[in-house]
Amino acid sequence: MEKETIMLLDALHRGLTITDAEGKLVYMSESFAEFFGIDKNEAVGRNISYYENTNILKPSITRMVLEKKKTVKATQRDAKGRELLGTGVPIYDNNELKYVVCFNSWDFLTPSELQIKYEKLKAKNDRLEAELISLKKPAYSRGRLFPKAKLCRTI
Repeated sequence: MEKETIMLLDALHRGLTITDAEGKLVYMSESFAEFFGIDKNEAVGRNISYYENTNILKPSITRMVLEKKKTVKATQRDAKGRELLGTGVPIYDNNELKYVVCFNSWDFLTPSELQIKYEKLKAKNDRLEAELISLKKPAYSRGRLFPKAKLCRTI
């Protein structure tokens, strides 16, 4: 692929792969490589089945597209265990499959996982808000300044 095309693809979408009709990787974005702990330079040219057989990409959305010959959506776990929604799209030229483009969207969270994250963020926000209010109070109202002159203490 041309350098400019690769730069554009890297800027377009996080988690992007392109394979040929046999499943050989033609392109892998940096973010996809990071998601799944794959060396991008070693991956290009390798068949995607290698990554499914080694449990790195399980299931392989590319393989599913190659088998079904249509768009497929499925979830995958990245190297950190996050669940990602992946979509694979077959690209045809004159009714002949040429490429499979796969991309991963943001990580999926179950409602209970979202609730847990929300509760943690809310607790942190409450703690920071209390700290901010405390810092806004004048130092003398927090007991940090002790006026020595009798006149100051009566004010």
